[in-house]
Amino acid sequence: MDFGSEEAYAVWTRLIQDESLYAAMMSDSLDELVKTQGYRITERERELLAKFRAERGVRWMMENLRFRSAMQTAETVSHRLPRTVRLLTKGDDDWLQDITFEYLAFFHWKVLGFNTIAEVERFGGYVTSRVMKRRFTPAYLKELLAFEMEIVRVYGRTASIPEAAWRPLPSQAPSAAQVAESRPCRTPQVSVVHSEVDLSEWIRSADPLKGKVVPGHTAALVWIPSPLVKHQMQLLSPGARLLFDACLGRSTGAELAKHFAEEYGAQPARVLELIGEWMVKGALIESIVSSPAPAIGLMSKHLSLGIPLLTTSARGNLQIQAIDHQGSLAKSGIGVADELLKLDGVQLRSAAAWQDALVNKEVGDRCVMTIHRVGAQLDIDVELLPARQELFETTDVDDPSGSPWSEAMKSLGERVPKLFTEA
Repeated sequence: MDFGSEEAYAVWTRLIQDESLYAAMMSDSLDELVKTQGYRITERERELLAKFRAERGVRWMMENLRFRSAMQTAETVSHRLPRTVRLLTKGDDDWLQDITFEYLAFFHWKVLGFNTIAEVERFGGYVTSRVMKRRFTPAYLKELLAFEMEIVRVYGRTASIPEAAWRPLPSQAPSAAQVAESRPCRTPQVSVVHSEVDLSEWIRSADPLKGKVVPGHTAALVWIPSPLVKHQMQLLSPGARLLFDACLGRSTGAELAKHFAEEYGAQPARVLELIGEWMVKGALIESIVSSPAPAIGLMSKHLSLGIPLLTTSARGNLQIQAIDHQGSLAKSGIGVADELLKLDGVQLRSAAAWQDALVNKEVGDRCVMTIHRVGAQLDIDVELLPARQELFETTDVDDPSGSPWSEAMKSLGERVPKLFTEA
């Protein structure tokens, strides 16, 4: 009986994905499989399975295919999640091969191939839902995995960025005067990646088997300057993180420098220098909005509610666009997108109203903040904290994960012929 190539391919694919069917074919026990497990196998499928069974080297082909698939997946996840894989396996490549083999078996050998973003997303979910539930895994593995997965997602988001949105990098750094006049805005392919523990030693060394994690917070700026280069990363001090969060294209560099000088004690020149650095490296661009919405900075000489940037919502209320996670409001559970209505019963409609409401307040006072959140109005107790003096520093990190789009295409071109000629 003759069989078409599509028919043969469908049965071969089923054999790859169904280990029970493959084992029954190799042990000549298909009838038992049908009887005990209710498998549906047509007569034509039986004849094809018999042909496959009679082929010389079929066992070697199947085992080689699965072994090589596990090796390829191990390479993919090691490349995209280098620190996570090293911490999980303690640097043992054989253990990684075992993990990826069982991972693919769990998903019935449906390899996602060169869609490495989707493969790594699925692998990360497998580690969380399967590996971490049946083994004693190293401390902070979950936090490290979440951190590196966010870097992977930065690459994933580039798929929706139109070609025209990739602006060429500036040939030279803008002057302080140019930065002061600009309205800096983040690019589409940028993210501030957070962790609720201090992973900075592991991030800088790229080796979680060295160094230690301490209580604290990690914020890393991750961005892809162009399709021709891999992502770049900077560890951000708290002040630098607040500054970047405030770069939304609404305020000029001069306005931001003035605000952060008054609110956090930053040197205006340093604020402009940081913004200029991010612009020349491709993390920020100059906003092309012709008439940006007014941005309001909330500040006081002796206390801070911890809001580097407010804007006006569609309802006409003051709305938080960025927030200091160590400030008064954040520590009370108030966050980004919340709309601020009243302070101790006083309506808040402008920066002037804010200043009037705070003029007689002192550090340590408690007040009631009325907010609007997702259709509900809430009254939240807030303790006023002192204004903080922040460091505005960044640390460049040479991250081993990821690769430029152009290198990925070159790699693909080199591997494809081997996939069809070797196994």
